[in-house]
Amino acid sequence: MAAIDGSALYGGWKVISTVVTTEGEGEQVIPSTGYLLFTPEHRISAIVGRPDRKPATNEAEELALARSLMAYTGRFELKEDHYVAKLDISSTMLALDDPQIRYFKIDGDTLTISMPMKPSTVRPGVRDSTVLTAVRER
Repeated sequence: MAAIDGSALYGGWKVISTVVTTEGEGEQVIPSTGYLLFTPEHRISAIVGRPDRKPATNEAEELALARSLMAYTGRFELKEDHYVAKLDISSTMLALDDPQIRYFKIDGDTLTISMPMKPSTVRPGVRDSTVLTAVRER
C-alpha cells in the first residue's frame, strides 16, 4: 500500500468555527479561535479557546478560563480520509489512552475536521460530535 501524502494537511491552520451537536439537544455554534499545527513528522498541536476570554480576577473566573480552553499535543497516523491521534498531553488530561479519530476534508485553504458522535469527554452521560473549521495560515 502506498504512503498517503499528507502534505496538504501539514502546516498551520487558524480555527474559525466550532459546531457541537449533542444528542437530544441539537447543534450549538461555539465562538472559537485558535490554531492547529500538523507537522510532516506526524505531530499535532492544538490550542482552541473562546475569543472573549479575559484575565481572571478570582477563583471562579479562573475555573471559567480553564473550561474555555482546549489544548493538546500528540502523534497522528494519517489514513485515507481521517487521522488517528494518540495524545501525549491535553488541557483536561482526559481520554489520553483513547485513540482520537478525526475525519478531515481540505477544500482549497479550508480544513474541516469532523469528530464522530461519541460519549462526551467532559459531560458524563452525554453523546456529542464536533465539526471544527480552520483556514490555512500563510
